[in-house]
Amino acid sequence: MSDERGEGARRPGRLRRWSVRIGLALLAIAAALFATVWFATVPLDRSALLGSPLARETERALTEAWARTRRRGLERGPLRAGWAEAEFTPPPGTPTLGYGARFARGAERVADPLVVRALAVQAGSGAPVVLLGADLCLWTRELSDPIAARLAGELPRERLLLGVTHTHGGPGRIARGPALELLFGRFDPAVADRIVTAAVQAVRGAIAALAPARWRELRRRDPAHIVNRARHGVPLDDELVLLEFVRGDGARLGLVSYAAHATAISMWGEIVLSGDYPGALCRALRRRGWAGAVFLAGPTGQAAPARGGKAVWERGTAGAYALGEEMAAEIDRWVRFDPTPWRDDVTIAVLRSPVALGPWRFRAPWRNRMVRPALAARLLGRPPQAFVHALRLGDTVWIAHAFEYSAEQSRR
Repeated sequence: MSDERGEGARRPGRLRRWSVRIGLALLAIAAALFATVWFATVPLDRSALLGSPLARETERALTEAWARTRRRGLERGPLRAGWAEAEFTPPPGTPTLGYGARFARGAERVADPLVVRALAVQAGSGAPVVLLGADLCLWTRELSDPIAARLAGELPRERLLLGVTHTHGGPGRIARGPALELLFGRFDPAVADRIVTAAVQAVRGAIAALAPARWRELRRRDPAHIVNRARHGVPLDDELVLLEFVRGDGARLGLVSYAAHATAISMWGEIVLSGDYPGALCRALRRRGWAGAVFLAGPTGQAAPARGGKAVWERGTAGAYALGEEMAAEIDRWVRFDPTPWRDDVTIAVLRSPVALGPWRFRAPWRNRMVRPALAARLLGRPPQAFVHALRLGDTVWIAHAFEYSAEQSRR
């Protein structure tokens, strides 16, 4: 009996000692974690970019680029247009790029073909310009530099404007850097070369197909297919822009630009390789008798895809396909009754200029701190060289840039 009482008296003491040890261990872990994270961050840099040395450097580069454009003058003449496309679909198992929370998990299947589409435009006997649209989330230097190198003897870099559908079902493994490879897959030269080869093939095919054509530019508001995913109810740039081209043989092409994110296929559920709703839209126009379509993502910041004003973000492909089909049907009806006159001539001008980028600025999870730029550079690599690229077609200037522009700002 006395032994039982002694054992019972010792047990609470042991529990208290273990509780203290566990508490101290947790406190030490928390302190170490806090110290590590704290020393990995610095006070948030709130210095304005406008008026900064970086801004002045960019302004100087833009001024020089504008001077070169002015010296060349405007290119005017009878329109010649051509288009082509090439598929680059990688195999199942390839990670997708866009949803970082997937952490490079491979796609389970190919839902639909991934395609790069090219439109070549020429004013009279002048050099062509090419607008390239691909079923990618973005272009990386590992793609754009080899494309430019392969085309160097045929097409000056400033006459090739790169655009994407911004699908989050396009392939990863197309960028180098620890963080990018952790989220979107280790860089794979074979995947990159597949895309580069298709892009070069499409560009060359579009130039080879140049022929006399007429064209017109159509614009309309399309609020039913876009919603603000960041600030509900705040208006966005909901303009749908369509360049419609018809060659002498009756072949018709549409260049479509719209701001809604190509994220109708959500990051949850089955992971698939897909062009999302823009790919579905291009295929639907072909089924309706168009010779082809090129889709260029507009200012997608804050902008989610929608049907009837309700966001589309589904586990499968059905919502994306329905949205693409619906938009294609509306475009097809629109062009049949729109009275906008046709033009046989075109005005072209190009400008391409570097944009000066400073160190990475990544806000930390808590207030007024950001990741140390040196640490961010080790994780992501140095900020890539960025450019702003402007192409004037007729009376409209198309601007390509290396970031996701705000659809709220664009509307203003």
